[in-house]
Amino acid sequence: MKIDINKPDEALSEIQGFLLSIGKIIITKEKTKINFTLSSPEIARRVIKLLKIAGFNKSLKIIEKKGRKYFEIEFNILLKDLLNLKIIDENDLKVHFRPKSEGDIKSFIRGAFLASGVVRDPKKGYYLELRFQKESSIFEIFEILKIMHFNFKDRDRKNYIILYLQDRESIKEFLLFLGASGSYIQVLENTIIKDIRNKLTKNVNLEMKNLKKTIDAYLKTKDAIIYLKKNDLIKILSPSLKETIDLRMKYPYLSLNELAIKMGVSKSCVNHRLRRIIKLKERFINEE
Repeated sequence: MKIDINKPDEALSEIQGFLLSIGKIIITKEKTKINFTLSSPEIARRVIKLLKIAGFNKSLKIIEKKGRKYFEIEFNILLKDLLNLKIIDENDLKVHFRPKSEGDIKSFIRGAFLASGVVRDPKKGYYLELRFQKESSIFEIFEILKIMHFNFKDRDRKNYIILYLQDRESIKEFLLFLGASGSYIQVLENTIIKDIRNKLTKNVNLEMKNLKKTIDAYLKTKDAIIYLKKNDLIKILSPSLKETIDLRMKYPYLSLNELAIKMGVSKSCVNHRLRRIIKLKERFINEE
């Protein structure tokens, strides 16, 4: 998600999204420290850039943990600076997000998504989630998402609160809202593929049902024809019924429509003739 941010307010909003999702603010008597644990060096570099745009003019660097698949950014900061920048609230010393514009909202949610968002492969079912630490001001986040008309559901997972979407259209709109054009296009492409597969599956299922009906009808008709032949009753049938019997036995797996085309009559006419053949068998059996 390559989106350039130059406004300090929006950079700060995205940082808050990262903080609420995977960041830590450690406050002691001696010092105040911020720590981010990130999954990739690209995201780590983005966080450093955002911090500098937001006014953190300190020496920031990425700490790569050997043998581990994550990166850390850690630096000391004065508590008064955190309060002045309104990253945390002076009443409870927690991160509270209070946006001033829609741009701030987009940046905040984008930060949370880049930090811990998951978009599952649509082939396994549509699913997108945002993960927040349980001590986060989740109520505010939920309300912000509702204002933006995103109907997220929530659930607990260990030390986190998970907000998630499972609706294809909502996921597409959410990614587009964040400006995640690459992800959006990928979901769209997978959506099209999944839709095509669904249609193909439905068509195959429908064809299988039709084939079963054709075979069942043929077997029922065949049973009647065998009975009529065995009892030398074909000779008393009309020419049209004899023709129907000949073609039905010659082309056992043709549908009624295909059989009708060969006979030069309507589908309902063929269906009527086959029903008559079955009823004739039943009548003769009853007369025995």
